Amino acid sequence: MKDFLLLLKAEIVREFISLKRYPIETLTGFCITYLFFLAIFFGAKAMIGKDIPLNFGDTARGIMIGYLMWLFATSGIEAMSNEISEEALTGTIEQVYLCPGGPIYLLLSRTLAGLLSTIIFLPIIFYILQFSTGIYLELNLSSILPILILTFIGLCGFGFILAGITLIFKRIGQLLLIIPIFPLGLAMLPIEDLSSNLQQITLFLPLIHGVKLIRLIILQDQNLIILFSNGQILILALNSIFYLFIGILGYKMADKMAKDKGLLGHH
Repeated sequence: MKDFLLLLKAEIVREFISLKRYPIETLTGFCITYLFFLAIFFGAKAMIGKDIPLNFGDTARGIMIGYLMWLFATSGIEAMSNEISEEALTGTIEQVYLCPGGPIYLLLSRTLAGLLSTIIFLPIIFYILQFSTGIYLELNLSSILPILILTFIGLCGFGFILAGITLIFKRIGQLLLIIPIFPLGLAMLPIEDLSSNLQQITLFLPLIHGVKLIRLIILQDQNLIILFSNGQILILALNSIFYLFIGILGYKMADKMAKDKGLLGHH
């Protein structure tokens, strides 16, 4: 645990040095994030038509919550795969296996460091989006933070699976361009309008279930005590732990396959 904490501290410092050293890239990413949401928001508004129904405000709030959760999700899903791909491209992937704790600790610490930078930027994006659209949300961070953490644990499982695929095939850049589309659609899925059977299925998907719980807190004024008493928080926790376990297991299998085939030193 001590080695992991030291590694995490080093990766956090590395993350913020990178953000500071490449300000144009950081600013460009921020602007793209903002413009992408405006395209989604006003596109949805245009599809509804000029006669906007009275409940569009609730729809817009749901879109905003889903979009912010999507930003949060992609930081957990893509980070590990991007790190493996970058290390393979620069020829330093062997050093990943020499760090304390091995590749799993390193990937997890880098993902957490990236998550920290995302958490810092999300409130800024959130308030700018509110000002631009005129749609305002009241956030209770003490209520949604545990849900965000549990959701992220499950997303890390998917991140490990993608990292394992990258470890074997190295270049999966085109796949990484497609993959974020699915979390975006899932995050903005109108869960309440689905059939009861489909709603039961969403209970086993951490991202959708996490978005649903956050919507309940923000839009319907529910709290953690209610969600915990009816078992919703427990379901999210169990699913996230399950996906994390499957993800780590999948990565270890891919790691073993890559070593057996001598793929670690090749790009």
